[in-house]
Amino acid sequence: MLSWGLLVIIVNVVYLLLSMLIGYLAYKFFKHIRKIVFIVVFLAPFLDLIIQKNIKTYYQAFKMEGEIYAYPELDADGKIESLDII
Repeated sequence: MLSWGLLVIIVNVVYLLLSMLIGYLAYKFFKHIRKIVFIVVFLAPFLDLIIQKNIKTYYQAFKMEGEIYAYPELDADGKIESLDII
């Protein structure tokens, strides 16, 4: 029976070798679009973050309404009371 540490190392080495094989095959078969293949492979792990950021930015820019629900209370001098140190 393999220990967990050895099993993790074996799985990572297999993943690395498989990734290198797929990268080599993509490099050989897509000679005319190597830059595009490189960009796609490089950005693949981050696609979910890129999509999430684009959706968030879209909703913040276009879908959210800029409503102010409450204004701060002012004292007699016109200053905001909640920022008082005392």
